[in-house]
Amino acid sequence: MLDEVRQLPIIQELMAKQKKCMEAHEQREKDGIISFFTSGPRHAPFVPMIIKEAKGCRMIDLDGNEYIDVAMSYGPLILGHAHEAVVKAVQETVALGASVVVGHELEHKLGKLIMDNVACAERCLYTNSGTESTMAAIKVARAYTGREKIAKFEGGYHGTHPDALVSSNLGAERRGPKERPEPVLDGPGTCRNVTETTMVLPPHNEAAFDIIRENADELACVILEPMGPGWPVLNIEFLMELRKVTEETNVLLVFDEVVTGFRGCFGGAQDRFGIVPDLTTFAKIVGGGLPLGVVVGRRDIMDVAVTTGNPLEDITTKIIVVGTNAGNMVSCAAGFAQLSYLKENEDTVYPYLAEQGGRLAYEVGSFARANDIAFRMMGLESAFIAHFIGIDPEDSRQLEENTNHVAGKLLAYYMRRHGVYMSDAHTAFISTAHTPEDVDKLIEAFKASLTDMRADGWC
Repeated sequence: MLDEVRQLPIIQELMAKQKKCMEAHEQREKDGIISFFTSGPRHAPFVPMIIKEAKGCRMIDLDGNEYIDVAMSYGPLILGHAHEAVVKAVQETVALGASVVVGHELEHKLGKLIMDNVACAERCLYTNSGTESTMAAIKVARAYTGREKIAKFEGGYHGTHPDALVSSNLGAERRGPKERPEPVLDGPGTCRNVTETTMVLPPHNEAAFDIIRENADELACVILEPMGPGWPVLNIEFLMELRKVTEETNVLLVFDEVVTGFRGCFGGAQDRFGIVPDLTTFAKIVGGGLPLGVVVGRRDIMDVAVTTGNPLEDITTKIIVVGTNAGNMVSCAAGFAQLSYLKENEDTVYPYLAEQGGRLAYEVGSFARANDIAFRMMGLESAFIAHFIGIDPEDSRQLEENTNHVAGKLLAYYMRRHGVYMSDAHTAFISTAHTPEDVDKLIEAFKASLTDMRADGWC
């Protein structure tokens, strides 16, 4: 299969165009380097992209080819690559120290800025990533409630720790009726017993509420993205009812806002839609492009992560969440610079992102419909994902079962032909660095790519 794909004209064309990238990748393979973005584990590209420089909304590869970037590091770069405010903060801070494993003022400044603008945030703790944040939030919930089980929604992605690698959008198998999904491990390397402590709920389905009520005595929390990248459909009514049910049953509600946090408005989805969870996880945008994650929540819940000063008592009553580089000075400086810029310019930034993202989705969607191409641009404003599907799916299972996955994999390479870099996972983002003229070029690249794919028989 892989050899056949490499012989496709579009792949051969790009391999010739990006010869230095191919050579660099081959050398990395010989030297034993494993990179998530060039060699796996999922969505490893047929033609690896090795970048020399990234600035604004553009990237230049080793061969000198320039691309408009819509991957945007999978979301952190809401201001674009190497924004001057972030670069200045990093340069000034790294000269003063990086990882110090003691307290510093930047962790206070960034944390205070987040807590002042996020509805549920009364305390915060730092991690290094979104994966670490959801892992820590689950640990907090278990310690606070004294319960072991958690619940997540089928198709929901919450990182790569064991509790999260159950029936996520990375998994290929679904079991049980869609109203009562059965937990399935996403892949090897995870203890099978995790399926006994991670329950799976049906997304956007009221049957989820019955499952929560039936298992409330064992459930520490329910975790979900207010609007996930794999299934980017906003259902405010469902979220409101979920909040009521979790309050009634004393099950903690955890919002994974790693993607939505500070993306559509400054305080995240919970502030925009007025639905306040017990705990929230952040990463991506809050780090300004550097590794950083944050867990925030109610003070009484978060206090399970705060020392009493008595080490003998802490062993039995406090969770262990530590990280040498968690909340380091440089990441906090980058995050504070980016969030400060967003806060100071929120009246212009968010309307602009909504306008340009909405324009792109409308224009490309209209083109696909007019040309009878089974293609949907799903998302909210500046975050979206492309699916080759001819219906508006009712749920994630219907999406997965009716999507042309081969066409979906190849779209990224046709887009590269037309000067745009997007991940072949297709989660894409618009930043403030994308000018209206850049968005025009993105629209034309989508139209040209779909036209080429239709001509080649892929859609």
